[in-house]
Amino acid sequence: MSAESNAAPVVELDLSHAQQWAVHAAVLDYAESARRADTDLPAPTIELRLLAQVEDGEFAFSDYELDRLRERLCQYADSEGTAGFDREAALAVVAKIDAVCPCDRGR
Repeated sequence: MSAESNAAPVVELDLSHAQQWAVHAAVLDYAESARRADTDLPAPTIELRLLAQVEDGEFAFSDYELDRLRERLCQYADSEGTAGFDREAALAVVAKIDAVCPCDRGR
């Protein structure tokens, strides 16, 4: 009898230090915005899980997580308050996600 797993397949992203910082900043930025009382953003449940994962140095994500992460990185890169070097790093991670993620929800 073969062992079956309910775990979703994951993709490991190889990220530079600057890219790791951009991922952390993008996810944290969304989570903080979503937790403010004056916003109608949905609860950042997935983002809080992603944040913990990133803070633990784990950069292996399911397709769903990659899709959500891509969305947050695009928002972060489009923000007027994001510095140019962070914007470049965020967009570099988006390109890496696009190269490995077969999902295309919202694209």
